[in-house]
Amino acid sequence: MFEYYKDGVNGIKMSEAQFISILTTIRTYLIRRRVLGLSKGENKNIVLQCPKIAELSNSSIKMIEVLSGMFYQIRMPNDNEIRQELQTMDFYNGTKKYSKFILGKIEEHNTKVSVDFRNEKITIEHIMPQTLSNSWKQELGDNFEHIHITYLHNLGNLILTEFNSEIGNKPFADKKNKLNNSSLNFRLDVINRNTWNENDINEHLNNMIAWFLDTFPLPEDYRTANNWNITKGDDNTDKNFSPLDDEAGEIAKGRTPSKLTIGNEQISVKTWQDVFIEFLKWIKATPDYDYETIFVNQYKLLSKEDAIIKWKEFESMLTNEIDKDDETQRKKVGLRMRYKTFDGKFWDKVTLLDDDLEFVHINISASGCIRRIANIMLHFGIEENFVEIALKEKKFQLLEEIEDIEDMDF
Repeated sequence: MFEYYKDGVNGIKMSEAQFISILTTIRTYLIRRRVLGLSKGENKNIVLQCPKIAELSNSSIKMIEVLSGMFYQIRMPNDNEIRQELQTMDFYNGTKKYSKFILGKIEEHNTKVSVDFRNEKITIEHIMPQTLSNSWKQELGDNFEHIHITYLHNLGNLILTEFNSEIGNKPFADKKNKLNNSSLNFRLDVINRNTWNENDINEHLNNMIAWFLDTFPLPEDYRTANNWNITKGDDNTDKNFSPLDDEAGEIAKGRTPSKLTIGNEQISVKTWQDVFIEFLKWIKATPDYDYETIFVNQYKLLSKEDAIIKWKEFESMLTNEIDKDDETQRKKVGLRMRYKTFDGKFWDKVTLLDDDLEFVHINISASGCIRRIANIMLHFGIEENFVEIALKEKKFQLLEEIEDIEDMDF
């Protein structure tokens, strides 16, 4: 591309405006894929698009068309995929070396002022700190442990500042005072608030996601579209894979499971929550594995302290919400949708609620499900191919999605 821009090739020369526009589209493509943890296939398949540079130079095609016309695994992620991932992902660790770059570009987009994200003095600040003081526990409320575990590294709890080490785990009021001296626009979404609790974090998260999508945008026709060529297959189509495969999370994203195979046992599944629950049921019923070690090591294995919870504690979570009737009801409905029994039932559909009845957290993405199962397999030393997952053929998956939409009551 640079050769076409600098000197031209065979009489075809790329303009500066074209060159910048194409590079901007490529950056959006790569950053969106890094947020989703996608990288497989790029080295092999992107180079195959080089013959299209001449068409890009004479404006016969656009770069967005090239990057959205390949097969699923090297697709251009749409806004829905990005929004869903950013809602729950560990942004601080999950995007690795790209996190400062992303936040720096958001700042630059919002203020039109360049940010030197390579400067060691500019760092990512956790508003709710990594270690909770008593003042922060009071700030977060009775459910502070759950909020801290859930949102610590979430995008909604992060901003870019010039003095991270000076802020540390100071009370929220002190952090606001310090942020008043910041030159970065991110501070405004924090200092204009009187509290920093779960609601504030979620509001900041929604703002951050909106800013991300504005900073790394797609043309309107591509924002919610399936940005891949459904007629092109890829290496992962309709094959079984193990949760321990290096690319397992990537293979699973955007796909629907059809069968879980454990040893010689085959279990029909329809969703990723089915896969997780059925795998846990098998572990629990198999004497060779000490299921209780999962229960007591949940944060390490499942990235959540209460991924498995007994009814006595779950009931407490439901009843210990704030006293506003409408807010309590809203939160109960939210909690209801996040947990199921090993029989796949929500708590209000269970006939007998015993104190020791276990509920499983099922509000997870495909990659989250795979990650949990892989951690358990490694914990127990289960061989890679002993557990495998089969995916539905994409044509049937797309038909089912269309049927689901047609059945909705708008």
